[in-house]
Amino acid sequence: MKFDTDTKATFLLHLRRHGNITRAAAAVGVSRSTVVAHKADDPVFAQEWEDAMEGLLDEAEEELRNRAIDGVEEPVFYKGEVVGFITRKSDSNLQCLLRAKRRDVFGDKQDVNLKGAVATGDLDDSQRLRLINELLSRAKERKDLVE
Repeated sequence: MKFDTDTKATFLLHLRRHGNITRAAAAVGVSRSTVVAHKADDPVFAQEWEDAMEGLLDEAEEELRNRAIDGVEEPVFYKGEVVGFITRKSDSNLQCLLRAKRRDVFGDKQDVNLKGAVATGDLDDSQRLRLINELLSRAKERKDLVE
């Protein structure tokens, strides 16, 4: 099958809906390697691909938010019969959302600047020593938890 404009559009619809490259490629009758090659060769298609994935992630984030804040209706059973519904909210989804959106308050308390400096090599000897000691301390704490 030729990978023309219509085929690309259909592929992108499937990609946005499912987020699975292989599944989207199969839906339009081409291989995964075909769509990946077109992505590498076509900057417009590559951007549309990224936009489709971002759209999928936006929808997933919205669903996460809905389950955390609005909750999900669940049936209540009594003697095998549905007698009502409750709205169940997700604390773990709320925590995940807050860690992502309010990292400064709810995120991991790590010295991100120091870690960034490690990646770029911008540490002096005292900072290297502090980081090494911190990592050794964390490793020891984890080891103690396991034992």
